[in-house]
Amino acid sequence: MRLNIYIISEYLQSFNPVLQTSKNLKLIIDRSRIIIDKTDFDHRVETLYIMPAEYHSTFMNEFKKYNFIVVGDLPKGVAIEDCIYIAQNVSLSLIADLVNDCFQKFNLWEEQLKQPFMQLNNRYTYPLQSFMKIATNMLKNPIAIFDISSKLLFHEGKLPKNIEGSIWEEILENQAFDIEFLDFDEQKKVYRDFSNAGDRIPSTIQEYGDSEKIAYLILFQDNQPFATIGMADITAPITDEQYSIFYHLKTVLENVNDYYHIFLLQDSFPNYILENLLRGDMGEKSVLEYHLNNLNWKIEDNYQLINITTTKKEPMLQTDIITLTQRLQKYFPTAVFFPYKQTVLAIIKVNEESISANQNFNQFLLNHHLLGIGSTNFNSFLRLNYAYKQTEIVSQLDLTSVKTSPLILVEDIYEKFFVKFLQQIPNYESTIHPMIFRLYKKGDINLENLDILKSYLLNGCNTLLTAKKMHFHRNTLSYRIKKIESRLDLSLNDLDNQQVVWLILSCLIIQN
Repeated sequence: MRLNIYIISEYLQSFNPVLQTSKNLKLIIDRSRIIIDKTDFDHRVETLYIMPAEYHSTFMNEFKKYNFIVVGDLPKGVAIEDCIYIAQNVSLSLIADLVNDCFQKFNLWEEQLKQPFMQLNNRYTYPLQSFMKIATNMLKNPIAIFDISSKLLFHEGKLPKNIEGSIWEEILENQAFDIEFLDFDEQKKVYRDFSNAGDRIPSTIQEYGDSEKIAYLILFQDNQPFATIGMADITAPITDEQYSIFYHLKTVLENVNDYYHIFLLQDSFPNYILENLLRGDMGEKSVLEYHLNNLNWKIEDNYQLINITTTKKEPMLQTDIITLTQRLQKYFPTAVFFPYKQTVLAIIKVNEESISANQNFNQFLLNHHLLGIGSTNFNSFLRLNYAYKQTEIVSQLDLTSVKTSPLILVEDIYEKFFVKFLQQIPNYESTIHPMIFRLYKKGDINLENLDILKSYLLNGCNTLLTAKKMHFHRNTLSYRIKKIESRLDLSLNDLDNQQVVWLILSCLIIQN
């Protein structure tokens, strides 16, 4: 980790250092060096030079752009200028050792920040939360991280009991970072990099209300913003040293995102959202809408998920998964790809891509010893976990009797396997949905209606797609669906995943 003189000066507080500088807060120092004479000076702006006070005038007049620690009594009439000054007569080696300790401390901290991501490949939310907890160990104020849509993702660090009137009250109430209190020019600054070499502060500090100071940093990848981190002086003043550490968090998170793709870019889809959806955590609907809108998608569009894994005995390595994801983009250019566990998930919008008609994709799977399992269509992005569960169950079945292609569609095989599985359960008829069972026994719903219900649910409640597959006119199907809903006293579009599965299985049991 690189440091700056603000961090190092704070670390040397036991010697009562005096810091006089106009240098910016960029982290550039990567080593220290003791100067005994001019031959020890190697003209590196990344080096922190430690020298006795008698050399102050010799070096400071000629080499102002470099970083110095000056130790000992200054000659009379010599002013402290652009350096860390320690008036005590202490060993230069002792100061150098302490500076090296400072490097080790922050290097260890940086490794700790990266560790959760290294240990949990293809995990996103938990490592990010761990990162935030570790980050606050070095900061005296709590911090928050926001999605690029300005919605709050996590906050960490102890907040005071009374946050009334502070920016934290607003953030926790709205679960968002509202920058409307900034004027137009200030808002524009939010979406540009503040780390220009000429800037003393590599971000910006804004006044909130009458007195509170807010530091916020925009995270960038390839010159595009993807998230924001923020800190307010709610428990302690934001010093140059604290601001420098805060800025380093930005650098680490940008590097982590570049390698592990936690957030991705503004026009891509954040992996942490997909992970949460697969776990059944819907999160903020507005955040999902924001990112889908960047793809010209909507929550209620029709989607299909492909679960792609290797047929080899050895699981795919992280490098294999990254390479596979890149290659898959050739076959589904508008899809969202998500490395998850030991697989790659591809989410496609049904009317934009077709997996069954993509012969080149089939050949690709075959050539690379891959298996693709396609879910049934689902009519809401919020049902992503339901589609994934389908493919996960199928991946655990013995597919030797039906596997004629490296691409298997759940819709083509579900009946054979699920009915066989259900028939192994004693009194499996008792698992039928009670309303379906009662209506069928009374004759109020027949086998054809059950087939319509099953197909409609399997096709993500998409009337047009179901009508096409069942060779109905759309209006006819809509009429039949409304009658079924009336008899069941249910709105099929409002069912949760468990209810959908229950109804489909109930139809299967009765039909067989």
